[in-house]
Amino acid sequence: MPYQSHTWEPIPGDAVENVNTGCKHFGSRGLVLSIQDLDADAGKTVTYQCTNAGPSWDVGTCLTKTMDQLAPLGMYIEEGLRWHLRERVSLESPVYRPGTVEYFELFRQARSLYRAGAYSPLSESEEDLLQSDLGDIAMFEGHPVPLDFPMQRSELGEAKYKGKEVELGKPKKGGDGKAYVYVRDPKSGNVKKVSFGSSMPDAMGDSDAARKRRKAFGDRHNCSDKDDRTKAGYWACRATKFFGRDIPGWW
Repeated sequence: MPYQSHTWEPIPGDAVENVNTGCKHFGSRGLVLSIQDLDADAGKTVTYQCTNAGPSWDVGTCLTKTMDQLAPLGMYIEEGLRWHLRERVSLESPVYRPGTVEYFELFRQARSLYRAGAYSPLSESEEDLLQSDLGDIAMFEGHPVPLDFPMQRSELGEAKYKGKEVELGKPKKGGDGKAYVYVRDPKSGNVKKVSFGSSMPDAMGDSDAARKRRKAFGDRHNCSDKDDRTKAGYWACRATKFFGRDIPGWW
């Protein structure tokens, strides 16, 4: 059922679909960005950012339609996935720390959008993730086990660094920078200490200023491209995930 001005309206962040069969953007789906009033109280228009691609639009295209051309997609998009869609960052660089509840929920909801035809993957690798069972949980010998989520011994667990027992993949505050983490170098097999830092507490709030700082940091340091766990940049880009909260945005 389409929306109706003043009676039943979407709000920013809602997922919508163009249901006007006579429109060249029929079938486009996306997230509501804003709602505008027409002159002379003639109704309202909705601007939404597309999450799927079609014959005359691409992922990320912003469209503005009168409200009666749109209907709810039938699902609420959580904040982290909205961030991925808005910033066009692949799920290969998830906004949430791998292994957290939020991380698995991110993939479950993204897969629902993908299967509904409302999300177009940004790469073949991302499509492979959405076609997997990542995010689903199964029971094995009485214990919940995350599906398609590899836990590699080289990334987690205990090891020795300069004769001392250390925990791999668990960042801690202190050290030469403002934080450090022990990781295993996949090339040499050796354990190394990676120091990294930033003014972490300054970017962990929910204010617009904090969100802008996280976005500016991510853009400046190309955080979405950082995937080498042996480099300081990888960990600095995810500092809020380890020392703050699982909130959308880098740093």
